[in-house]
Amino acid sequence: MRRDALLCRTGARRADVTTAGGAFLPVAFNVAIFFAGIVGAALLTVADGLVLPVLMIGFGVVALALTVYGRRNAFPGTL
Repeated sequence: MRRDALLCRTGARRADVTTAGGAFLPVAFNVAIFFAGIVGAALLTVADGLVLPVLMIGFGVVALALTVYGRRNAFPGTL
């Protein structure tokens, strides 16, 4: 969607577009935290307590790689 399509005649953003995204964001965070807690509890019942830090380091490395790859595609002239 074009940026000017989100603006009304007065220059203010349309409320129906911004509130829909703003209302969904906290719900998505809460659902992600809930499911992460379930996965963490399941891992702790099956494996040792040291599996969580190792898994978090792995997720951090994957997130870093995805960030670098995404920046290379989004801003090809800066990297």
